[in-house]
Amino acid sequence: MPTPDFRLQIEDSFMVKGRGTAVIGRLISGDTASGEPVCVQTDDGKTRRIDDVVVDLDFKGESDQRAVMLRGVNKEQVPRGAMLLACDS
Repeated sequence: MPTPDFRLQIEDSFMVKGRGTAVIGRLISGDTASGEPVCVQTDDGKTRRIDDVVVDLDFKGESDQRAVMLRGVNKEQVPRGAMLLACDS
């Protein structure tokens, strides 16, 4: 389950054929795990829930950078500057 304070600011996103949309961003607070739903909040305030999430654990480390694979979402739905957040239950 994402910690309630999970926030990741999206810096880049790109499509990976047959896998989904890869999102790379800066972890601001909290953490999440594969299989746990997250929400995307865009600059216009719209929020969308994403249920199919894979966190690239190998990308974690001392850095605050994280890579997340999202399925069922296209690149335009996760633009630079948007936030991945823990969803309210």
